[in-house]
Parts: sequence; structure tokens; C-alpha cells
Amino acid sequence: MAKMIGVDLDDVLMACNEAICIWHNANHGTSYTKNDVFSYEFNRVWGCTTEEALARVREFFHSEEHFCALPVMGAVSGLRFLGEENIHIITARPLTVSGLTTRWLEKHFPDMVGRIHFVGKEEGDCHHQTTKPEICKSLGIEIFVDDALVHARGVAATGIPVLLFDNPWNQVDELPKNVERVYSWDEIIEKLQ
Repeated sequence: MAKMIGVDLDDVLMACNEAICIWHNANHGTSYTKNDVFSYEFNRVWGCTTEEALARVREFFHSEEHFCALPVMGAVSGLRFLGEENIHIITARPLTVSGLTTRWLEKHFPDMVGRIHFVGKEEGDCHHQTTKPEICKSLGIEIFVDDALVHARGVAATGIPVLLFDNPWNQVDELPKNVERVYSWDEIIEKLQ
């Protein structure tokens, strides 16, 4: 029987930070690249308040740059190879952008639309209270792929192994127990076979 696999959306399936840099540069006169995104917290990268960073990200979700974001190299063929029926997308995005997210998924991963779980919260979103570790446990996920160290730590703490997709914002001297760094979808497939 194939393993149940959980995958994050942003920067695991969608090249989100590349797209948000393009959007931010066009709308805020900056010249960021993905390599400039040293933190998962955009307010630290952009030098603004947390509230302003959240407002900018919300604006990005509604932009053409978001809809035109490309899949991470190898993600489309990787999911097909692994067998989409055993994969669940578990994202920290809030439910408020589920329609925009689904629109993008329909374009690039049409078979995955019904297998996405939103765990993110926005201000005033008090009915949606869950976490990536809780979703992974409830779905019986046996291995999880993410790019955010905070989520990797949480899922790994439940005993579920995590493959951490290497990115500038997740560099640390030592990875937590049950977390292993990966550099490509080819490597993910190799480890999951």
C-alpha cells in the first residue's frame, strides 16, 4: 500500500515567493528575488509592520502574479508519479483565499482540488481552528513535505517524518528530529520510493 503523503502548497507546489517578489517589486518599487526572502515573516523582509505585510500578501493573492505563478520545478510530474490519490495538500493559507487557491490548482493540479486543507487563520476567522500537525494526524499522513521550519517542527514533533524543501527562509544550523532537508522534487521522489 502506498504511503499517505502531505504536501504544503506555497514553495512546495507553487513557486509562491518568486511570484510575490515579482508582484512586490512592481507595486512597491523594490527589487527582491526569492534569495532575498530570508524569513517566513514578510514584515522582516520588507521592513514594514506585521499588519502591512499581511495586507500586502492579501493583495498579492488577488493579483495576476498570483494566478500566473508557476509550479515548483518537478512538482507536477512528481505528484503524478507518486499517485495523487495518496496525497493531501495541507496549507497555512486562510479559508478566505480558498477560491483563489482552487483557481490556481485547477490550472496546474486539477486532480488535487478536492484534496486541499486550509489551516491558516485571518483576523476574525474564529470558526477555523486547526493546525498542520492536527490535520496530518487526522488524515493518517505518514510523511509530510513543507518549506516552513515552524510547520516542519510542529509536524515532526508528532512523530511524522518531514522533508523540508530547502529555501533561504528555512536555514538553521541543526534541523529538529524527524526533519530532513531536500533540494528537489527528484530527491523527494527518491526518498519516498
